Amino acid sequence: MEYLIEMFRSPVMIVGAVIFIISTVAGALVLKLSKQKVNYKKQTKQEAFYCCLYEEYKKFPILKTYIRVMTKKLSSMSVYSKNEVKEIISKYLTATMASVAGTISAALLIFSDIASVVLCGILAYILITTMLEKRMERINYIVYTQLKYAMESIRLEYMRCNDVVESLETASYGNRIAKIMERIHGVLISTNGELKLKEFFESTPFKPVQTLAYVCYSINNTGDGYDAEGNSTFISTLLIMNKDINQELERQDYQFMKFGKLEYLTLIPIPCIPFVQWFLLKYMPGTSIIIEGMAGYVIRILIIVACIYCYDYISKANSMHVVKEDDRILFIFNLLKNKFIFHFVKNITPKNRKRRLLKQKLENAFSKKSIEELYVEKLLYAMAVFAFGIMLFLSATIAGRNYMLHYTGSLSMISDEKDYKDKNGKPIYTKKELYDMDLTYIGLRNKGKFNFDRLQGSLLESGQEELTKLIRGTMPTINDLQVEDQKTRLAKKYDWLQKVHFYWYYIDISFVIAAAGFFLPNLNLKKRSSFLKEEEEEEFLQLQTIMTILMSMNCDTMEALEHLTQVSTIHKDMLTYCYQGYASNPIAELSNMIEKTPIPDFKRFIEKMKMTVDELSLEEAFVDLIQNREHICNTRDEVLKNNIDKRRNKCGQRAKVPFMMTLILLFVFPLMYMGFTEMMSGINELQDI
Repeated sequence: MEYLIEMFRSPVMIVGAVIFIISTVAGALVLKLSKQKVNYKKQTKQEAFYCCLYEEYKKFPILKTYIRVMTKKLSSMSVYSKNEVKEIISKYLTATMASVAGTISAALLIFSDIASVVLCGILAYILITTMLEKRMERINYIVYTQLKYAMESIRLEYMRCNDVVESLETASYGNRIAKIMERIHGVLISTNGELKLKEFFESTPFKPVQTLAYVCYSINNTGDGYDAEGNSTFISTLLIMNKDINQELERQDYQFMKFGKLEYLTLIPIPCIPFVQWFLLKYMPGTSIIIEGMAGYVIRILIIVACIYCYDYISKANSMHVVKEDDRILFIFNLLKNKFIFHFVKNITPKNRKRRLLKQKLENAFSKKSIEELYVEKLLYAMAVFAFGIMLFLSATIAGRNYMLHYTGSLSMISDEKDYKDKNGKPIYTKKELYDMDLTYIGLRNKGKFNFDRLQGSLLESGQEELTKLIRGTMPTINDLQVEDQKTRLAKKYDWLQKVHFYWYYIDISFVIAAAGFFLPNLNLKKRSSFLKEEEEEEFLQLQTIMTILMSMNCDTMEALEHLTQVSTIHKDMLTYCYQGYASNPIAELSNMIEKTPIPDFKRFIEKMKMTVDELSLEEAFVDLIQNREHICNTRDEVLKNNIDKRRNKCGQRAKVPFMMTLILLFVFPLMYMGFTEMMSGINELQDI
């Protein structure tokens, strides 16, 4: 309780509390407004308000890129209209600003340094962005569920009427996909269906919906086919798609069961930091040399950085799409448009064989970055880490020195506060009186008084009486033993203050850390490659599933390539290049694609496609896919679950890191340091005897 009272006495804390209250009220009003049920006319006004707010937010240069990315993500779900997208983004941007302001205010209450407050603000931004992505994933799950039931309804209606258009008209749909199904129906009845279908693909990038639209359009145009057993191609295709959707829903359920809310465990150490510090300072005041000194400041920053990193890592690993399709950074891309910067970076990039090897690494990671972009990112990381290191050491020096200068408590292992309190528990001497005494002592020491005899480890006789008078002048009621304790405290405090400076080798340490920061993009590329390996396997299995649908629709190789290009993410570039150059030289383009992919099974897959150019049909070349359909599905299910288990194990280990750092660095290390110091002091006293 005393800890909280002391915090609230600070003017900065009072301002922080006011900001926190205002931001909390504003955030509550926004959430209440977003959940409020209103009539149609009021809803229209609300939509107009959020659309205007969206346009205002777009005028801010800092928010422009964020808005563009979020708009693209929400639009890609194919379930929101333009106004709904603008409304969602406006709400979340407002919530983001309120959360950042609220988190900064809370950080001001918990921490007293600017670096910790800034890091907490960054954490708030990451948190709200992750929440938006989680909401998109929940909507994605709902869309998958409604699409599954919609296809069941279409299949039953088609068995009744044997007409694709009529089955779409009479089938029942969920509210999230009703507009999508209306647009598919519009494509089928349009006089220019092929153009409408391409427009639908561009505006609706949701892969299962694209596949359904393509299947409905093809069957409606070419007519249904039947196999030797009399099974309808359309119905078989719908059953295959339904099974794939069930598998995807099972995967999402399994991932949620495995991960749960694991990422939020990494944030628990942040609010625990002040309570651990308060406990140690309350009952073991000697640990203040570490906790409130330079070492404690650095430890606190490292714990917060570890919490942010682990939360970001686990939240990304727990998302449905682990790897970004486009990993380029817009700021770096625009930075390279400057000729001077481009030529400078071009000169420091590797040449000849090293350049080819680096380019191969980028291609294996399916990265869209150029080598120049990668090196600009390396330089920016190094500069940012160097600046952060200098700021950290400088802030730690200032904060540690300032705290110790104003600290008037005991520096021994065990607290002796009770010895300096009256019967009612109130301090006999105020902090102001003790602080003035400490300043007087420091001033006299700086002038050469109270020098220690280095051989004896104690004050010379000439200084003993004068120091005793100084202490008793401020604390007249203490006994001789307490006077000796005060002498020891003052000596420790002065010696510690003399050691706390910004030393030249801190710059060297910052350079070393910056060198490590220079290689961070390499680690990110390696992490992307490891995650991408899992994604590649998953997508290849999906492409096999799509091929089983395409081969039953009697389409040619070029049409198959076009559809595979539309549903692919990781292999999209190579499939696009192959599709665009297919008409001029199909064999050469397919051979180039074989060289680009690192997956052996995908190479064999493309080899079969080469045979379909002149020799075989898709159905003849890929007949084994149908025969091995059950095996492919089981393999895919096992691969997906194994990948989720691997990610969960990695994330479980990282979730422990902030807890272990808090326990070891913030709790155990100060105790070990003080115990070692007291032990060495006792040994020295025994030697003097």
